[in-house]
Amino acid sequence: APAPAQAPSAFSKKNRFGVRVGLGSTSLTGENVNESALSSRNGLRAGVFAIFQKTPNIAFEPGLTYVQKGTEVGSDAIKLDYVQISAIGAATFPFQSAARFKLLAGINLNTLISAKTSSDGASMDIKQDTKPFDMGAVIGAGFDLAAGPSLIIVDVRYERGLFSLDDTGGDADIKNSSLSANLGFAF
Repeated sequence: APAPAQAPSAFSKKNRFGVRVGLGSTSLTGENVNESALSSRNGLRAGVFAIFQKTPNIAFEPGLTYVQKGTEVGSDAIKLDYVQISAIGAATFPFQSAARFKLLAGINLNTLISAKTSSDGASMDIKQDTKPFDMGAVIGAGFDLAAGPSLIIVDVRYERGLFSLDDTGGDADIKNSSLSANLGFAF
């Protein structure tokens, strides 16, 4: 008698689309930043992504995400909001039939949609002094967990800006830096 057919695993699907939300702890860094005087700004991350499984252990995970970045100095804050396009490679390592560990690396391209500073309740637009585009290198790790034919995705990512945000005409070295925890659901 022939062997019974096995049901496909949640990991056998080659292409997926999903939604992701997260919380980022962000700050500014660079030669012209007194990092010891800064506190992190906690910000929302929400967006959509895809998973294109190229081999059983290699995937490409592009995404489009709204991201809040910036920093705080005492009661003052710098709030930078972006639309982020990510291009992330994932190396996946199954360790159970319903779970796999993954390492992430790639880049984020950020388009500035809002830049404000606030002090003593007053807010000032600083978009004209902030470069409209930013690029960051990304590394991270996470887990994909099978939920029927879908995946629940949990990951942590660190992003470091590659270029200065200063657009005042000077040469100040001020870059984004963020650590985020994310939860996604892929169909």
